[in-house]
Amino acid sequence: MKNKKVTRRSFLKQGAAAAGVLAASGPLVLLPRKGEAAADKGPVVFCTYGGPYGENMQKYVIDPFVKKTGIEVIRTSTPRFAKIKAMVDTGNVEWDVVDAEARVYFRGMKLNLFTPLDWAVIGHKNELVPGGVVSAGAANVFYHIVLAWHKSKYSRETAPKSWADFFRFSGKRTTRNEAYETLEIALLGDGVPKEKLYPLDVERALRKLSTVKKDIIFWANTKMALDLIVSNEVDFGAVTGGPIQKTIEMGEPIDFTWNQALVGNDYLVIPRGSKQVGAAMKFISHCMDPEVQGSFSTHYYMGPSNTKAFDFMPKGREDVLCTGPKVRPLTVFKNAKYWADNEEAVEKRFEKWMTS
Repeated sequence: MKNKKVTRRSFLKQGAAAAGVLAASGPLVLLPRKGEAAADKGPVVFCTYGGPYGENMQKYVIDPFVKKTGIEVIRTSTPRFAKIKAMVDTGNVEWDVVDAEARVYFRGMKLNLFTPLDWAVIGHKNELVPGGVVSAGAANVFYHIVLAWHKSKYSRETAPKSWADFFRFSGKRTTRNEAYETLEIALLGDGVPKEKLYPLDVERALRKLSTVKKDIIFWANTKMALDLIVSNEVDFGAVTGGPIQKTIEMGEPIDFTWNQALVGNDYLVIPRGSKQVGAAMKFISHCMDPEVQGSFSTHYYMGPSNTKAFDFMPKGREDVLCTGPKVRPLTVFKNAKYWADNEEAVEKRFEKWMTS
């Protein structure tokens, strides 16, 4: 692991990359294909995320696939439910494989937006984590939200150690400007056991958030969250763990706790109407390979879905991943089905609270 110290200027310059989620949702971009390629021969348009996540996905997942199969993969961003739905509804399907959050997967399934997967082609079915095999999706990576702080403010001994401390400590703090994940943090902070977290008690969560609302700076994307922590503008906050760990690797004096880290996963899906279903299945099969996942998670802080992937990582690497056997018991797994069923109404209530 590198321990190269970076300057504030160099960090901020790299901040966009470190965030990995910078590509904002915007109008659909018609991506180029090489003429009318034969069906199932590619290119495969893969919609995933940017920054170091996307770069590592390119280097350790996409490039080896292209070298092995000769099938071209065009990487683009950013996966959004509204875009997937618009593409399928209009028949203008530009994405062949989408790296979709689990809540997006389950929401899309309710509207029949995805093509069922052929597990005979994809394989690795018995190697994936429980819940990793679903009718139209294959679990890809696991990501996490952690409680982080700047070392100039706290030592590991004096730092906040739980979401209860997020509310108990004084000072400025930050969290996402959405109900998603913020409500889980509030309820865990109010003493709700993780086994009884769902269905979320929205009103109780909002009451808890109201106790510190004036001291919260809400972030809109991971870059903003990182900047708030690194610049000391806030004392602590809920931030995406992978970019935080990458920032620490770059030399920033940041620290975090695994305790009560919120964990979720993505599914690789094929939007209904894709003209490259066969090639897309081959690409998803490649993404499920334990050696491929091991290589990716060796270079980026996201957990694999293939349980055999740890066999292809350096010893000890599992201790810095949210699905590692020592880390996982400390974490809280989000209920994507709850969000798929309730996101619209809950976000509307949260927005009303935000403006009150």
